[in-house]
Amino acid sequence: MSTPVLVQIIGAPIACKDGVKDSWREVASWAADQIRARFGEAVKVKYYDLFDTDRPSLPPSAQLPLVLVNGDMLSSGVKISIPVIRRRLELLGVNPHGIKDLARNRMPVILSTNDIHLLKMFKALGNPTRLAILKQLAECQPCICGNIVSTLPLAQSTVSQHLKVLKEAGLIFSYEEGPATCYSIDNEGLAWLKQMILEKQFLPVRCRKSNFKEIFIP
Repeated sequence: MSTPVLVQIIGAPIACKDGVKDSWREVASWAADQIRARFGEAVKVKYYDLFDTDRPSLPPSAQLPLVLVNGDMLSSGVKISIPVIRRRLELLGVNPHGIKDLARNRMPVILSTNDIHLLKMFKALGNPTRLAILKQLAECQPCICGNIVSTLPLAQSTVSQHLKVLKEAGLIFSYEEGPATCYSIDNEGLAWLKQMILEKQFLPVRCRKSNFKEIFIP
């Protein structure tokens, strides 16, 4: 087993009106749990009090709290940041715990026709401009492309592309009326989407009787 990367955190008790608090030690303990959960045994985190006889030497002009990674100063005098520590560890080549096993055991994703259709609809609805276009069509349809463009701060070519995405997703349809192209909401497409969501048809069978809050909110 390779030698673990050593993260050293140096702090000191803080005097306040309620007495002396060892806040940095508590933060360091929390940080150690976060790092251990992500990197496992590949990283060792150790906290030192400023007055510990075995603490590492402080670099010149260092301030507390101080974070060292393999003896090199990472941060000084600022809050202990997990993302900053994580980035340094990953630059040193430390992989998140279990990432190799996950990659090796990854199962192929098999999508049904309904799944693909749902993905197109969700992607189309996930854009603010396309959502605004749908709302406009709900209030006034049919509507020609020029009228839609006049309500948006976008070029006609950009709006036309958004309309194309909505149409391909089955959320709207178009038809020619003279020289103009008219757009309307596809009621059948929206009804299908509503049915899939309300009946939870896109979920595994064992999940369909569960409450949405229980499924999506930890």
